[in-house]
Amino acid sequence: MVCLFTAAKLGRKSETAKTWCFVCLRFCYTHAPYRTFLSFYLEFQGEKRIFAISILVYMLERIQKIRNNGNAAITGFEIEPGVDFKAYKKHALRFGLDRIRGVYTNIDTGLEIHVTKNTIKEILNHDYKDQEQLQSIAAIPQIIENSQYIGSRPNHDTKTRAAKFDYFVCGLKIGDISYTVRSVVVEMENGTRYYDHKLTPIEKEKLLDSLFGTTPGFSQADYSGRILPRCKDTILISILQEMSDLF
Repeated sequence: MVCLFTAAKLGRKSETAKTWCFVCLRFCYTHAPYRTFLSFYLEFQGEKRIFAISILVYMLERIQKIRNNGNAAITGFEIEPGVDFKAYKKHALRFGLDRIRGVYTNIDTGLEIHVTKNTIKEILNHDYKDQEQLQSIAAIPQIIENSQYIGSRPNHDTKTRAAKFDYFVCGLKIGDISYTVRSVVVEMENGTRYYDHKLTPIEKEKLLDSLFGTTPGFSQADYSGRILPRCKDTILISILQEMSDLF
């Protein structure tokens, strides 16, 4: 990250600092909504301005990274259907236990994340009457590897021995349909475990646009009115809105 705060510490008269500041300001002006850039520039003075814009730069780069990376894809036929959802769920559980259990590395954080029997059961404990949720078991390795970290929350679930839940997001295509996946990772005594995930039937890039308005040439208000009401994942929206409050 190009950080204005770091540039400031190089010295006010440093040509290097001036160069970094110029680069950062150009980045903000190019990528941030104009009103956001202008309000940051006018509200703060001196080193406070430098620090404030550095935060804006960080958030913008983070959003762009979430947008441009972190996509998974499956056909939607990896797991054999059952005669009913109860049988389908059994097939998904067996598929997960036989072919998905293991350790995978998240590229964004470098974390080695374990997929266990409890992982598969937890995912199948909710939305199991949704065919896409069942098929998403097959995408777990890709989801882990490609997801981007978006934040952490304290753990209030007494059944889980972990101080916090770490949340990640990525795009997922099942056949021709696009989803946004919010996954949960916990640090346990015996290692970092993939805890759960939830699918939202909205393309990741459209969801980000509805919150941040970072793609030129579209109406954020229109997107927000059409897209956000379709997202039932309140945790995902809450975390992303905390990021979008900056804008």
